[in-house]
Amino acid sequence: MKKAWVRALSAVCLVSMLMALVAVPALAAEIRTGVAPGEVIDDDVYAAGGAVTVDGTINGDLVAAGGMVVVNGKVTGSVMAAGGTVIVNGEVGHTVRAAGGSVTVNGVVGRDVVIAGGTLVLADRAKVPGDVLCAGGNAEISGDIGGDVKGSAGNMVLSARVGGNVEVEAENLKLTPTARVEGNLTYTSENAAKLEPGAQVGGATTRKLPERETREDRGWPFFGLGWEIFGFLAALVVGVIGILLIPGRTRGVSDALRSRPWHSLAWGALLLFVTPIAIVVMCVTLIGIPLALMTLALYLIALYLCQVIVGLVLGRWILHYLREVDTKAMMVGALALGLIILAILRVIPFLGFFVWLFTFLFGLGALLVWFRRMRAEARKALHVEGATSQS
Repeated sequence: MKKAWVRALSAVCLVSMLMALVAVPALAAEIRTGVAPGEVIDDDVYAAGGAVTVDGTINGDLVAAGGMVVVNGKVTGSVMAAGGTVIVNGEVGHTVRAAGGSVTVNGVVGRDVVIAGGTLVLADRAKVPGDVLCAGGNAEISGDIGGDVKGSAGNMVLSARVGGNVEVEAENLKLTPTARVEGNLTYTSENAAKLEPGAQVGGATTRKLPERETREDRGWPFFGLGWEIFGFLAALVVGVIGILLIPGRTRGVSDALRSRPWHSLAWGALLLFVTPIAIVVMCVTLIGIPLALMTLALYLIALYLCQVIVGLVLGRWILHYLREVDTKAMMVGALALGLIILAILRVIPFLGFFVWLFTFLFGLGALLVWFRRMRAEARKALHVEGATSQS
């Protein structure tokens, strides 16, 4: 079940977000904290903050990240959001793609809904003429859906009218009396689905049993735990080398994440999803292939370093309550503590994917925020030096 759930979550969240950001311009956008009531923006909007609220109208796409993201206004394009809590109450002209600890869609959506998270809710008022793809711990699917419903969840409750087919994987599946499936119902589960009186399925109902992993599938006993231990040690070695050889830069990147976490999250989302698209575009011409390969190498290195950055920040944040984390020894201890916490969180069912996802988002964003800060300081230094020499 876990293996299939992770496959579904990866496919739904990553692939769909890549599709959503094909038209996103490179990193020249202005980061906002929201859109005020009555405000009309005739362009794409990129928003980040502890709380992002969109009450106005956006004639374009919305890309938002934050502790809480609430969309009450109208977005004529698509919405892509990531955060602890994501709520879409307003009208969306195209597709909603959202990931978070809790994701709720209450409004009218012009095309598809793609959601992933711990708790997923497609409310009674929701209207989706296209498909609904979901992956999460608990999912409640209501409203009016014109297309298919596909996805995976630990517990799924279906109360919606579905114009197409339903194909899901769940530990527990329940169809309430308001459920209307005009097509086929196909589900994969160890337990038989519970169809309450009044629930209707127009087509065939088919139950499949989950594939069982064998020792050969796992590679060797305790593969997941063994891999986490190996990954922890490798990341710790890389981080210690950075702390010992370039302590200032290592501390600077972690400080960038601590001081501007929501900006880091927003920029990280752009980097994570736009960079692969840019690499593919560069590969179209023979001249661009070497540059694409170099970009890919740097991208993979940056992804690997994300766990070191986030682990160091997490450990420094915890140890800061005990004493200042300034010495190299304390930074190594903070790094080890943070990496241990990340490793533990990654082996928790239904949580590991989100730990990796937000590690990448925060880590990549911190690298970019730090780089932009260093470039600004370098320009300022050159300006001051030039003014001094002229005087």
